[in-house]
Amino acid sequence: MTKINLLPEEYSLKTGFSAVLKILKSLTLILTLLFIFFVISASAILLISSLSLNGLVVSNESLKSEIKSREATETKLVLLKDRLSKIKLVTSQGMLTKSLDDIEPVLAEASNATVGELSLDSEKTDTSLTFTSSASLSAFLQSLTTSSVFSSIVMNSFGLNPATGYLISLRFTGK
Repeated sequence: MTKINLLPEEYSLKTGFSAVLKILKSLTLILTLLFIFFVISASAILLISSLSLNGLVVSNESLKSEIKSREATETKLVLLKDRLSKIKLVTSQGMLTKSLDDIEPVLAEASNATVGELSLDSEKTDTSLTFTSSASLSAFLQSLTTSSVFSSIVMNSFGLNPATGYLISLRFTGK
């Protein structure tokens, strides 16, 4: 086969330069293919890590909601344990039931009164009562003077509120 060259000789490529151009073409092609491969690989890695990150976020949110529900349950359990320990403490002290048995007839005498506060102790009982009239207060105090259940009865406070009536605070000491 005959090689026909229509370009003049001064425009023709030198054989050394032509070889360098062929090498550069193949090198450019290889580098372009490598670049495309790395771009596709990086995109795939980003896509996979994004999907796994979304899965982790969903898992994290579900764990947070489970922790919150368990916190509420644990709080209820701690409060229940505390109440049970206090109930055991109160029921283990037999003296408190004696104090309650002693104060019960006195409170029954105060039928026209409202009990505001009652504090039981093994040695003493504190109570505050509100009477609507002076006659009911007088009758209650008269019944206390004849009572022989307590060794001492001390009146801690006495007050009058026009809206509610007479407020009296007493301390009973058992025998």
